[in-house]
Amino acid sequence: MRAKSQVTALLGKIYNRVLVVRKESETDPKKISELLDLLVQYKHFALFAQLFDNSPMTVKSGIFEGLLYDPPIFEGSLFPRLLGTYEANLQPHIVGLGDRGYGVVLNIGCAEGYYAAGLGRMFPDAVVHAYEIQAHLREACAVIAADNGLASRIRLGAEFVPGQSEVPVEKKVLLFCDIEGGEFTLLNLDSFPQLADLDMVVEVHPSGDRSLDGFMSRFHATHDVEIVDLSRRVVAAPRIIRGIGDFNQLLSICEFRGSETPWVILRSKTLGGGQRTIS
Repeated sequence: MRAKSQVTALLGKIYNRVLVVRKESETDPKKISELLDLLVQYKHFALFAQLFDNSPMTVKSGIFEGLLYDPPIFEGSLFPRLLGTYEANLQPHIVGLGDRGYGVVLNIGCAEGYYAAGLGRMFPDAVVHAYEIQAHLREACAVIAADNGLASRIRLGAEFVPGQSEVPVEKKVLLFCDIEGGEFTLLNLDSFPQLADLDMVVEVHPSGDRSLDGFMSRFHATHDVEIVDLSRRVVAAPRIIRGIGDFNQLLSICEFRGSETPWVILRSKTLGGGQRTIS
């Protein structure tokens, strides 16, 4: 399997680094912290290799349960994605949008296609327009789309540019956006006024003078705005990790985030049907 071979290679790299740092820690106590971090990462991926050794590479629980997810390249949390616990706090909010009747999902920053394919399966009547500026990730997204029989409904592009990237709107649009801070520039009603008619799920990356409150204030007149509560992460253990012990369960679902980045749900106050074009 594609992802399993990547994990095997990654385990080898971590192990080799452990050997180096273990030796260095004998003379530099500060290296002990790095050694512990490496051992935790090694244990995390070793658990993955063990649990998925004879298991199909499908998402085991959550809103994308059954999604075939075996990317030729992955970034971030492979294990929690396959367990179905990835970004668990966001999942009920996506389910809450399930009756909005979307004809189009506009996924900006689709990476290797976890959400593009997952939302494609979740909204079977929608066409997914997925944008990713990194070519190798677009290629991975195409693989995931084909694996799940979604190649005809997931249409890939590089960079989404308002005024240039036209997307015919069959019914209603859900915009799902994760572009590492670029949302502050792109999602602006002055340059992209059609946003007023879209529902949006946006991961916000505050920094410097770019604040979460400032971002949300742009849309108070046009959208009902809700922040996803990340303070409590309550996750039901998928069957595949039951019985492996509390520590191993926690380690399995760990997403190794340096800090939390808030998700914001924006429901358009004027969203309606009809034929429109986002441009």
